Amino acid sequence: MLYGACVLLGIFTGLTQGPVVAALAESLPRRARAGTLSLVYALAIAVFGGSTQFVIKWLQRETGNALAPGWYMLGAALLGLLSMILLRESAPARQAPATAGAPAQGTRPLSVKTGPTPQSGRFPQQK
Repeated sequence: MLYGACVLLGIFTGLTQGPVVAALAESLPRRARAGTLSLVYALAIAVFGGSTQFVIKWLQRETGNALAPGWYMLGAALLGLLSMILLRESAPARQAPATAGAPAQGTRPLSVKTGPTPQSGRFPQQK
């Protein structure tokens, strides 16, 4: 039962990591994207990953509440929610829906490259 719950939580966590990293990367300027993203990730892991055990132990000792780890996680989740709300949208403005087969407004049509054809004279003749 416990292993199943851990697997389920792991799946949900894995599903959320892609959009989180994409949102962080898109909110940074292109030339500083890789360095800034790695620095933000490393600092978050160092601060929260390295100090969480000490903070939880201190909270349990000071409050006498065995549920202190849950309150700590709730605080971290609320901080993440607040950060997500304050994050600016990085996608371009919504455009009018394109008609079928026509390129969307503001985009260039894709060029389709075709290979040699019998009419072009470069196609080897089959016997």
